[in-house]
Amino acid sequence: MVRYFSRHGGARVAKVLLLAPLAPCPAHKADNPTGLPPAMFEAFRTHVLLRDYPRWLEENARPFVTPDTSPEMMDWVRGLMLGTTTKALVECNRAATTADLRPEIPNLKVPVLIIQGDKDVSTPLETSGKRYAALATNAELVVYEGAPHGLMFTHIERLNADILAFARAS
Repeated sequence: MVRYFSRHGGARVAKVLLLAPLAPCPAHKADNPTGLPPAMFEAFRTHVLLRDYPRWLEENARPFVTPDTSPEMMDWVRGLMLGTTTKALVECNRAATTADLRPEIPNLKVPVLIIQGDKDVSTPLETSGKRYAALATNAELVVYEGAPHGLMFTHIERLNADILAFARAS
């Protein structure tokens, strides 16, 4: 969505929701010292996504959800993720980890709602949601206490209510 605004102006977009967003600039750069080395992302693509993505999913399922998430829900989410083609996984990861959206975020001139959990180990709040909120001129950051990266599966009712309230607000 951020890139859409930069390329097309966003004239037909009234609001933006960023749900557990990846850091605006995930890669380490001179002006982004907290980013991760780009080689680390490439190694992840090569040694995880292209070699044994199902195993990685299994090993990382627990931190993606809450302790009370049922095994059946975890199986369903895993099935959704396993339905993604390898090419899509790799290219999506490459696009997300090489992007530097920091100069583009101020182009979001519409209301922006950022929702993120404070237990998100995939995209920690400090390096993602809080950075978007600081860069966007009209942003509201809503932090879900105890919520993981998979909060769309673990905090369904609250998330739906927050999205609906945001959509209806003038």
